[in-house]
Amino acid sequence: MKIGLYIDRVDLKGGAQRVVSNLCHGWSRRGWRVHLIIVSGGEPAFPAPPDIRIHRLSARHKRRGLLGLWDNWRHIQKLSQVIRAEHLDAVLAVSAVANVHLAFADLPLNIVRVGSEHNYSPHFPLSPFKRWFRRQAYPRLDAVVCPTKEAAATLACDCPGSRTFGIPNWLTWPLPRGEGVSSAGLRRPGRKLFLACGRFDKLKGFARLIAMFDSMKHRLPDWDLAIVGDGEDRDLLVGQVNDLGLGSRVFFPGWLSDMEGAFRAADLFVFPSVSEGFALVLAEAMASGLPCISYDCKVGPSEIIRDGEDGVLIPVGDETAFSAAMLRLADDEDVRRRMAASCPAILTRLSEDVIQPLWAKVLGSKR
Repeated sequence: MKIGLYIDRVDLKGGAQRVVSNLCHGWSRRGWRVHLIIVSGGEPAFPAPPDIRIHRLSARHKRRGLLGLWDNWRHIQKLSQVIRAEHLDAVLAVSAVANVHLAFADLPLNIVRVGSEHNYSPHFPLSPFKRWFRRQAYPRLDAVVCPTKEAAATLACDCPGSRTFGIPNWLTWPLPRGEGVSSAGLRRPGRKLFLACGRFDKLKGFARLIAMFDSMKHRLPDWDLAIVGDGEDRDLLVGQVNDLGLGSRVFFPGWLSDMEGAFRAADLFVFPSVSEGFALVLAEAMASGLPCISYDCKVGPSEIIRDGEDGVLIPVGDETAFSAAMLRLADDEDVRRRMAASCPAILTRLSEDVIQPLWAKVLGSKR
């Protein structure tokens, strides 16, 4: 099969870009000819297989206003040209805008068009104009894929006539190494470690996690907190840590090249995000044998964590319960070991061998 992956940018360290990297590697291993079609931007932030072909539609990012409408139309035209020239069998678009482009592309009827969304749409409401376009576009696609069944059902209600599927992200294992610093020394000798990871923005809840850690610091004198990642809220979070006098116990190592090493160096993974598309990082932590404490946010954690068996799910926003779970598991090494022993089962539930046939079925069928 000759398959295209269409996304706005791949030079950002986001969840969608990580998923695209995994799909490229998995489909390439399957023997498919993979074409990565991007609108603009630099080289992939996550590793791409050497045998894929990369097509860029524009030398600049999309503009705003009326010029942006013109850019969208030109991108649809250029997308159509690439798909036709490469004689692709199917194309997967990633993001709402990319889905609309694919839906209105001028393509032969035999080409399978599949859209995908990686956010929980009610948490990211579109403008009335964009929502109208999405409702017109999605029924034109052969399928729209979301990483969870709940998100797929919600999208089907919002876009009548759409054919939606819930296909979870598979785990690429062992985790590929990426750009960044080494995880060596992340855990200090003689101390234990809470680990968190993600983009530094409000939805990830890291400011509240720091406040929760501050409230229990005297009860856990031998525990530290490392928050891996980066983003626009970095200065705010660093300032908060300094104001609380936590500089010797809360660390921001940036993006790490070997996240598996970071997971294995930690004792508990804490995930205070209030909105997710899937939360692949939870599955990766569990695959490394690391128990997780997570808000039961929309969507993903409840389809990954088996509450009480390999992690703990907390009602969103209940900081008292979240802090109590951190204290309880930090104090009970036996429970942590029991949960850690159950965690690697996620490798079977989200294995590439289990998930690939679901993609093959969707990408190989017209509606």
